Amino acid sequence: MVTAYLDAGGCLTVALEIASDQQPVLDAAMRGEQPVSAIRIYPIINHSAYRQMLTRFTDLVRRGRCLRAHAVDASEQDTGSKDTWMAREIQALISDAPVLALVGSLHALKRIRWKSGKDNPYLAERLMRHGIPVLTVLQEWEGDCEKRVGRLLNIRHPRAVEVLGLTVGVTSAHPPEKPEEVVDLVVMWECAQAKK
Repeated sequence: MVTAYLDAGGCLTVALEIASDQQPVLDAAMRGEQPVSAIRIYPIINHSAYRQMLTRFTDLVRRGRCLRAHAVDASEQDTGSKDTWMAREIQALISDAPVLALVGSLHALKRIRWKSGKDNPYLAERLMRHGIPVLTVLQEWEGDCEKRVGRLLNIRHPRAVEVLGLTVGVTSAHPPEKPEEVVDLVVMWECAQAKK
């Protein structure tokens, strides 16, 4: 998606769920001065595919593409709300170029009605409260397979509603009355059929 956007001639800022104190290391990696392996990434997202994505960003930056990568998450020592921290960091990045925030599914929920009645919004809702237009996309992976193809689903698609229900179901929140108030789209990564 990043490559396709850049190929169309635009500039893009990618906000990453990496601790902000890693920005100097991320910058050095983007310039090719340090390996991507030098970037400290939270264990829950430290996956070979995530590092491959960062390597791809490095290649794009070194080829002169109009791409900026920013670490926007709170550091491990920060005891405040991660979503508050990330919202502040992302707001500082907003300029003429759009910001693509690659964050976990819960951070992407645009409106949550907590069963406790508490007002504790996730990242997307915090940005929207500051008047920032937000389009959110959840991802879901089907089964265990070697190759997958992505299918974009409108949030009203029955499978997309199911994915949203699974995501919201891990919180203590009321189910949404209208799915589009919470998420815009779902990418369903389905197992690719082997050609015979």
